[in-house]
Amino acid sequence: MGKRKRNKKKTEAAEKMTFSEKEVYLKRRLPVKNIIFLVILVLIQAVLIIFALNIPDASPKDIINDYRITVEPKSDGTLDLDYSFNWTAVDSSEELQWVEIGMPNENYTVDEYSLSDNINGFEKYSYNGKVTLRLFFEESYIDGETFDFGFSVNQKSMLCRNDGGYFYEFIPSWFNSVPVKSFCISWKNSENIKYSEYDFLKDGYINWSGELPCGEYIKINVSYNDAFFDETAAVTAYTPFDPSGVYNDLSAEKWAPTVIMIMFVVLLGVIELHSIDSLVSYVRGRGFLRSYGQYVHLYGGLNPVQKHISMVNARRTFGTTGRGVGHRSGVGFTSGGCACACACACAGGGRAGCSQKDTASFSRIYSENE
Repeated sequence: MGKRKRNKKKTEAAEKMTFSEKEVYLKRRLPVKNIIFLVILVLIQAVLIIFALNIPDASPKDIINDYRITVEPKSDGTLDLDYSFNWTAVDSSEELQWVEIGMPNENYTVDEYSLSDNINGFEKYSYNGKVTLRLFFEESYIDGETFDFGFSVNQKSMLCRNDGGYFYEFIPSWFNSVPVKSFCISWKNSENIKYSEYDFLKDGYINWSGELPCGEYIKINVSYNDAFFDETAAVTAYTPFDPSGVYNDLSAEKWAPTVIMIMFVVLLGVIELHSIDSLVSYVRGRGFLRSYGQYVHLYGGLNPVQKHISMVNARRTFGTTGRGVGHRSGVGFTSGGCACACACACAGGGRAGCSQKDTASFSRIYSENE
């Protein structure tokens, strides 16, 4: 008997503390703290997005001011290649003593008499599918110093042939870490050239010119009549150029901080959902994460409807779907080349460059006291 009286008193107390939908709406309070918190989060998020979009590329250790290759095809199918560079050492922390220049393939001969005076030696390398020519300088170059150097080679295994006849596909050295402000590739003109898309003709040479930002390259195609070559011309099987090793190495260095910024932005977005939900709850009397049937925001105290749900008659409902207390109503979560094209695409250069087959690593020698 006493137990029934106690239960009856509890039920009556719960009914007195239970609010109708209208009462809940009238008793809602503006979530000022949540709104301020939301504004702060949005501002932080905006700053992070702006910062992530404007992270600068890493500074290059060198700059190539002028990069030139003069190409003269021979009747035996080989190419005489004359290279010249105007190079500025930018990095102040390291002395530049040698560079590596990528070559099309192993079948080349260096003209020792063509080496510029500031080159005191060279070595030929072939590793991991990359062929390079390492040039040693007479003296080291440091921050801000600009210098010229050059060399010449005779390159074999360059000539290709298809149903249309003889042709060359030549991809000069590109640089993933060093920007090239100006380049010019000059190819000896001939009446036997059938087709080539060049930029301009000057002094008996067809030319391609421009600039090469880090991770960009140029592809040169020149097709010939059979009459240009003699019986000694050797043809190399054509392999399409694979650009997978071409990328901007300086831009790649900024991806780590960019990813971190994005993760923070996403995390803040998740937190913002709850602040937005509190504001929606104030306006509509419920939020999109929570609804009348589960929990109603009454800031400053716990909703008695939730506290005494077991004591309220099941016919008491909140929401608009006609479902009993305990069921979700309204909006909520739902479940649910060529090792060189015809062996003729150049591998990359030292300090920044790459071969067609394997990305050439950054190559540089340091002073002995480092």
